[in-house]
Amino acid sequence: MGAGQGFDPADLDDILQYKNEIDILVFGCGARFVLPNTALHAFLGRNAIALEWMATGAACRTYNILAIEGRRVAGVFIAVE
Repeated sequence: MGAGQGFDPADLDDILQYKNEIDILVFGCGARFVLPNTALHAFLGRNAIALEWMATGAACRTYNILAIEGRRVAGVFIAVE
């Protein structure tokens, strides 16, 4: 299992307090891409937040671009060496 696969929707409580200010959650799942768990994707969908899931390096770049464009974006990044 990859680092991000075990991420539980309950871990997003802090982010969800801002759900009216977020349209996109960029999630960096670690050094290599692994598929997200379906519960996380469904949970965010029910809260009207799009999930962009990718390796952490790509996620950091994507987050920066979206933020520069003025998009309503938040990020979760699994650290890599």
